[in-house]
Amino acid sequence: MSFSSFPSLPSADGKTKSLVSALESVGAAAGGQKNTGKVATETVKRILSNHGIPVDGICILDGSGLCRKNLFSASVQTMLLNRALKLPFGQDYKNSLSVAGVDGTLKKRMLGTYAQSNLRAKTGTLRNTSALSGYAYTRDGEQLIFSIISNGPSVGEYKQLENRIGEAIANFSYASSLKGTQ
Repeated sequence: MSFSSFPSLPSADGKTKSLVSALESVGAAAGGQKNTGKVATETVKRILSNHGIPVDGICILDGSGLCRKNLFSASVQTMLLNRALKLPFGQDYKNSLSVAGVDGTLKKRMLGTYAQSNLRAKTGTLRNTSALSGYAYTRDGEQLIFSIISNGPSVGEYKQLENRIGEAIANFSYASSLKGTQ
């Protein structure tokens, strides 16, 4: 199975359809008539592996990201985001992500900072879990890929930390960091 185009993603505003049916469609397209969820999971892992992304420790039980048993490390997430940019649909995928201070789940976040209108990311929130993964340009114009996944009882604090990290990434400059070392 290969991906030649990337369908536009619906706005990530909490009203999107569950991706479970999309994941099961992957399974059906891969030849599974029964237990398409299992076939889809195996197919997704095979595709990831074929693109050099380690699948050890990954657990995908549904496509929505809402299953607490899904396991995906921040390291694997950044590898996936990096690889996605190199595929034919990479720019379309990146453009489908929420933009800090502009739209989607990031509309009210990182306002008045260098991350606003710069950082593009996917948010994820469950009880006791918060995540932010995506792309941002530094002040020097270098694109950085990041993934922040926090687990514990302080989701509100994690979102504030995600904002500060996103702002720091977007505000980073090699020129200004070298001034202190000379």
